[in-house]
Amino acid sequence: MNEKTQMRQLARKLGKEASTKMMGLGEVLQVIRNNRWYIEWGFATWTDYIEDEVGIGVASAYEWMSIAAWANDKKLDKKLREQLIALGRCKAYQLSRMASNLPAKRWIEKAEDMTVQQLRSINMAETPQHAPKTIGLWMHGEDRREMEHAIKLARRETDGTWNGELLGYICREFNAQRAKKRKRG
Repeated sequence: MNEKTQMRQLARKLGKEASTKMMGLGEVLQVIRNNRWYIEWGFATWTDYIEDEVGIGVASAYEWMSIAAWANDKKLDKKLREQLIALGRCKAYQLSRMASNLPAKRWIEKAEDMTVQQLRSINMAETPQHAPKTIGLWMHGEDRREMEHAIKLARRETDGTWNGELLGYICREFNAQRAKKRKRG
């Protein structure tokens, strides 16, 4: 086996190990934050504790806490937890934000074949009051204008009320078409 292949396999292995540990860290951080023990330890704020003691960014801490809470709320068994971790932090975090009542197992399986942006689109459709703000975070230029146009059409078709299923469909289709366009060059 050549060095390039070995490094790729090692990166995957270490990434999975790191994700497993970070999910465990998310569970521990929830307990620490809920009990506010960081104050007893001499930290003025939660942010100070996370950055100075744990050594990670606050956003990462909240993401891993969200992932761990979702896994606990859904009562994921060991196998499903491993599948969730195998998705990677970004997809796992998007799943943790889902408002859907679909079983976690089905979402984890669906997420394996979806991009992070597709998962974000579903979240955007499920929480429409945040949709206009969210678009600007991950789309730019012509893509953003096309998506805003699609949202306006969806609003018009639903008499100004948000229909999460319709909007989710529009977002997924838009992302699929954009991916095809990029592949073609």
